[in-house]
Amino acid sequence: MSFHFYLYRAAAGLPPINAWEAMHAEPLGNPEQVKGKLDALFDDLRWDAVEGGWNGVASTPGAAYVDVWLNPERDGTLRFLVMNKARPSTMRKVCEAFGFNYVAAPEAGDLVDIHAYDDDDQHYAKLHT
Repeated sequence: MSFHFYLYRAAAGLPPINAWEAMHAEPLGNPEQVKGKLDALFDDLRWDAVEGGWNGVASTPGAAYVDVWLNPERDGTLRFLVMNKARPSTMRKVCEAFGFNYVAAPEAGDLVDIHAYDDDDQHYAKLHT
Protein backbone atom coordinates (compact mmCIF):
# COMPACT_ATOMS: atom_id res chain seq x y z
CA MET A 1 0.00 0.00 0.00
CA SER A 2 1.23 3.45 -0.83
CA PHE A 3 1.55 6.04 1.87
CA HIS A 4 1.84 9.06 -0.44
CA PHE A 5 -0.90 9.93 -2.90
CA TYR A 6 -0.48 12.84 -5.32
CA LEU A 7 -3.79 14.48 -6.28
CA TYR A 8 -3.87 16.78 -9.31
CA ARG A 9 -5.54 17.99 -12.52
CA ALA A 10 -4.07 17.26 -15.93
CA ALA A 11 -5.13 16.38 -19.46
CA ALA A 12 -6.86 13.02 -19.83
CA GLY A 13 -4.92 9.96 -20.93
CA LEU A 14 -1.58 10.65 -19.25
CA PRO A 15 0.57 7.93 -17.65
CA PRO A 16 1.58 8.06 -13.96
CA ILE A 17 3.73 11.07 -13.05
CA ASN A 18 6.83 8.85 -12.84
CA ALA A 19 6.70 8.49 -16.64
CA TRP A 20 6.36 12.19 -17.47
CA GLU A 21 9.09 13.91 -19.43
CA ALA A 22 7.53 17.35 -18.82
CA MET A 23 5.20 18.87 -16.21
CA HIS A 24 1.54 18.23 -17.05
CA ALA A 25 -0.17 19.04 -13.73
CA GLU A 26 -2.20 22.26 -13.84
CA PRO A 27 -1.49 25.06 -11.37
CA LEU A 28 -3.75 25.00 -8.30
CA GLY A 29 -2.92 28.46 -6.96
CA ASN A 30 -0.71 29.56 -4.11
CA PRO A 31 -0.52 27.84 -0.71
CA GLU A 32 -2.82 30.35 1.02
CA GLN A 33 -5.55 29.79 -1.58
CA VAL A 34 -5.27 26.01 -1.37
CA LYS A 35 -5.07 26.01 2.44
CA GLY A 36 -8.25 28.10 2.56
CA LYS A 37 -10.11 25.64 0.37
CA LEU A 38 -8.88 22.68 2.45
CA ASP A 39 -9.84 24.48 5.68
CA ALA A 40 -13.38 24.77 4.31
CA LEU A 41 -13.44 20.97 3.71
CA PHE A 42 -11.88 19.93 7.03
CA ASP A 43 -12.64 22.29 9.90
CA ASP A 44 -9.98 20.90 12.25
CA LEU A 45 -6.83 21.15 10.10
CA ARG A 46 -3.73 22.41 11.91
CA TRP A 47 -1.05 23.88 9.64
CA ASP A 48 2.71 23.95 10.19
CA ALA A 49 5.32 25.51 7.93
CA VAL A 50 7.83 22.80 6.98
CA GLU A 51 10.90 23.21 4.73
CA GLY A 52 9.39 25.75 2.32
CA GLY A 53 5.97 24.11 2.30
CA TRP A 54 3.02 23.38 4.54
CA ASN A 55 1.73 20.32 6.37
CA GLY A 56 -1.89 20.18 7.46
CA VAL A 57 -3.09 17.50 9.88
CA ALA A 58 -6.56 16.74 11.21
CA SER A 59 -7.07 13.78 13.49
CA THR A 60 -10.14 14.52 15.58
CA PRO A 61 -11.59 11.27 16.97
CA GLY A 62 -14.51 10.14 14.84
CA ALA A 63 -13.60 12.46 11.95
CA ALA A 64 -11.56 11.80 8.81
CA TYR A 65 -7.81 11.54 9.34
CA VAL A 66 -6.06 14.04 7.08
CA ASP A 67 -2.32 14.51 6.54
CA VAL A 68 -1.76 16.79 3.56
CA TRP A 69 1.43 18.38 2.24
CA LEU A 70 1.66 21.49 0.08
CA ASN A 71 5.03 21.88 -1.62
CA PRO A 72 5.04 24.94 -3.89
CA GLU A 73 7.38 25.49 -6.79
CA ARG A 74 9.94 28.31 -6.58
CA ASP A 75 7.38 30.85 -7.83
CA GLY A 76 4.91 29.80 -5.10
CA THR A 77 2.57 27.84 -7.37
CA LEU A 78 1.18 24.50 -6.25
CA ARG A 79 0.51 21.72 -8.73
CA PHE A 80 -0.08 18.76 -6.41
CA LEU A 81 -1.68 17.99 -3.08
CA VAL A 82 0.16 15.14 -1.40
CA MET A 83 -1.92 13.10 1.03
CA ASN A 84 -0.32 10.57 3.37
CA LYS A 85 -2.14 7.40 4.42
CA ALA A 86 -5.34 8.83 2.97
CA ARG A 87 -8.60 6.94 2.90
CA PRO A 88 -10.32 6.82 -0.49
CA SER A 89 -13.37 8.64 0.92
CA THR A 90 -11.13 11.52 2.01
CA MET A 91 -9.40 11.64 -1.37
CA ARG A 92 -12.77 11.55 -3.17
CA LYS A 93 -13.88 14.57 -1.11
CA VAL A 94 -10.73 16.51 -2.00
CA CYS A 95 -10.83 15.50 -5.68
CA GLU A 96 -14.44 16.63 -5.98
CA ALA A 97 -13.79 19.98 -4.28
CA PHE A 98 -10.73 20.76 -6.42
CA GLY A 99 -11.86 19.14 -9.68
CA PHE A 100 -8.93 16.72 -9.67
CA ASN A 101 -8.98 13.93 -12.21
CA TYR A 102 -5.85 12.04 -11.13
CA VAL A 103 -4.52 10.32 -8.03
CA ALA A 104 -1.05 8.81 -8.31
CA ALA A 105 0.95 6.51 -6.04
CA PRO A 106 4.44 7.46 -7.21
CA GLU A 107 6.27 4.94 -5.01
CA ALA A 108 4.68 2.19 -7.07
CA GLY A 109 4.36 4.07 -10.37
CA ASP A 110 0.58 3.59 -10.30
CA LEU A 111 -2.49 5.63 -10.98
CA VAL A 112 -5.14 5.03 -8.32
CA ASP A 113 -8.86 4.45 -8.86
CA ILE A 114 -10.31 6.07 -5.74
CA HIS A 115 -13.81 4.91 -6.73
CA ALA A 116 -12.90 1.22 -6.91
CA TYR A 117 -12.10 0.61 -3.23
CA ASP A 118 -13.39 1.74 0.12
CA ASP A 119 -12.06 2.74 3.52
CA ASP A 120 -12.03 -0.84 4.81
CA ASP A 121 -9.78 -2.16 2.02
CA GLN A 122 -6.16 -2.72 2.90
CA HIS A 123 -4.79 -1.87 -0.57
CA TYR A 124 -5.65 0.80 -3.08
CA ALA A 125 -7.21 -0.05 -6.47
CA LYS A 126 -5.05 0.58 -9.50
CA LEU A 127 -6.51 2.54 -12.38
CA HIS A 128 -6.21 0.43 -15.51
CA THR A 129 -5.72 2.60 -18.56
